[in-house]
Amino acid sequence: MVRIMKRIWKIIRLTGTMRYYPLKTAFAVFFAIVWIGLCVLPAHASGSSKAGGALRGILDLREWDRYEHETVPLDGIWEWYGSRLLEPADFTGEESRYEPGYIEVPSVWSSHEDGGERLSNHGYGTYRAAIVLPEPLRHRTLALYMPSIATAYRLWVNGKPLAGNGVVGTSLDSMVPGNYPKVVYIQPSSDRLELVIQVSNFVQRKGGLWKSIDFGTSEQVTQERNANVFYESFIIGSLFIMTVYHAALYLTRNRNRAALYFALMTCMIGIRTLVLGETMAVYLFGWPAWEWAVKVEYISASAALFFLLKFIQSQYPQESSRVVVRVSGVVIGAYIALQLLAPARVYTELFNYYQYGCVIPLIAYLTGVYVLATVRKRHGSLTNLIGLVGLGYSIVHDTLFYGSMIGSRDLIPFGFLFFLLTQSLQLSLSFSRAFTRAESLSQELRVLNESLERIVAERTQDLQLANEELKRKEEFRRRLMSNISHELITPLTSLKAYITGLIDRIIPADDPKYWRLLQEKTLFLERIILDLFELTKLETRQIRFDYRETAIVPYVRELVRKYEFDIRDAGIRFGLLVSPDAENAGDRLTAAIDSVRIEQVVSNLLSNAKRFTPAGGQIEIRLDWRSGTDTAAIHVADSGSGIPEHEQDHVFERYYRGSQLVKSKDSGAGLGLAICKEIIAFHQGTMSMVSKTGEGTAFTLTLPVYLASERLKGGSV
Repeated sequence: MVRIMKRIWKIIRLTGTMRYYPLKTAFAVFFAIVWIGLCVLPAHASGSSKAGGALRGILDLREWDRYEHETVPLDGIWEWYGSRLLEPADFTGEESRYEPGYIEVPSVWSSHEDGGERLSNHGYGTYRAAIVLPEPLRHRTLALYMPSIATAYRLWVNGKPLAGNGVVGTSLDSMVPGNYPKVVYIQPSSDRLELVIQVSNFVQRKGGLWKSIDFGTSEQVTQERNANVFYESFIIGSLFIMTVYHAALYLTRNRNRAALYFALMTCMIGIRTLVLGETMAVYLFGWPAWEWAVKVEYISASAALFFLLKFIQSQYPQESSRVVVRVSGVVIGAYIALQLLAPARVYTELFNYYQYGCVIPLIAYLTGVYVLATVRKRHGSLTNLIGLVGLGYSIVHDTLFYGSMIGSRDLIPFGFLFFLLTQSLQLSLSFSRAFTRAESLSQELRVLNESLERIVAERTQDLQLANEELKRKEEFRRRLMSNISHELITPLTSLKAYITGLIDRIIPADDPKYWRLLQEKTLFLERIILDLFELTKLETRQIRFDYRETAIVPYVRELVRKYEFDIRDAGIRFGLLVSPDAENAGDRLTAAIDSVRIEQVVSNLLSNAKRFTPAGGQIEIRLDWRSGTDTAAIHVADSGSGIPEHEQDHVFERYYRGSQLVKSKDSGAGLGLAICKEIIAFHQGTMSMVSKTGEGTAFTLTLPVYLASERLKGGSV
């Protein structure tokens, strides 16, 4: 075993398997060790060792000193009396009346010749051998472990009938088959034991003592039997646990047919194991009729092979051939039908043809499927391949064993257990991975749901706030539109009245005062309409700005010059203050602006300041810029009445008119500052305001600037 494992490790190192498939290789090596252990341990569990061999019917054990530790198989050359059923009385006297032949034990009859003709497995005869005991065993209780003998026998030891199975007969009608192991205890009365065994078989393909009879002390033979029972109980229990487990997997996940086929396969192998070897069915259910026990053995094996095919097909459908599976299913189904309908002597004779023509080719085919899956790097294919190779080896081994070509023991249960362990592990790992993935997805989904709930809550809150804002603005817009409508109707009504008065000659047509009033009302209407039109174009981005590089300091000075006379004419002081850094920069301090639109903003601010600043008051324009910054600020401050604090947050809103504007007879529609803010926003600037009632108001607008020696940081719009 050590040499085998060293060779496996050498192959792994040479092929680099461990490097590329470390986990798979580890599993493969582990299961190789387990399988070799399962195959080797049963051989050691039997406790058998060669202590010489029977020669011409005599087994001399006087030199055997291992009886306290092991049993000895009674293998060798026994006396053989073919077609005779003899009893110990037929061998009394100094010379027997019958000339013995000789036959090897264990073996089937068909492996020997008599007179140049091969013996038939159907027949009867008598085996005879003598055991010469060592001195210490002559006064101890001894035992024989009688295996499955094909297919009925009677045993005498020193002339006493001690055991038997079935009824030995000279024809099919006269014999009754019986076939299960027994322990026969012997109390020797001398240094010699004479064994006489009658055997007959007319019911199956094997005949004779085809398994070794073990001999030893009663303690060692009982221990050997208990060990065999333990191993088979372990295998059967493992198989049925796998059956229940994978059947439960299928019932809970009925889409996974691999678990169903695996459960059926393990169930069939477990049932077959019950009627083989130590025939555990005898202990569990009582002895069934031999014919039905054989049917169960063969049918369960054939069904297990079919479920194995379906299992591997469900594992690797792309590597499997449906044609092979269907044809194999037909062949296996036909053989199962034959097993159900025909007696054992018919279908057991066809077993070798079935095994060589169907079973072994299918194992080769399944190995090819696993090899192809391994080449394509299918999940778990390497481990599955190792398991199938172990199963294939055990099947080939038992084919040779049951064909009496090699002497060993039944390895198929261990091979199947090894294979099923690999498959069960892969299925369990698959379900474990699926469960782990499901848990991971569930966790991700839970986190996602929590995130979505949080986002929905945030969005809902935002929507609620937006909705409230929209409602407020809509109410504000509705109220202001009502005010605007009123503002439009009021001058229109006045115009209508004046015009009617002129037509009816109530108002003198040559009085310039009335014509001046008509002009003022018409200009006011024009102003409201133009403001609405301009604000709409700003909101819909339909206005094009003519951005040009403009020296800010000279530009502001020019604005002050333009409006200086009009403001001072109203008795208001007016001046300009330029910060030192801006003054030093001079013409180099540049901004990309639409000069007409910026003048519109400043003009609107100056107009508002003039309106609310009494005579004797002051309006000042300040230009601030600090060296090294990219923003300049233009402040328009007055010493007027100021804006109430509760109105200051609304001054830039569309259609908003403060309380002082409402009282003013020449007030507009409340669109001026909204238009100004939009214009400054188009220049990538900001607009703000500070005010204190009774002290005045200061509006500030900021614009991006740069020195003329630097690259332009803005661009045309």
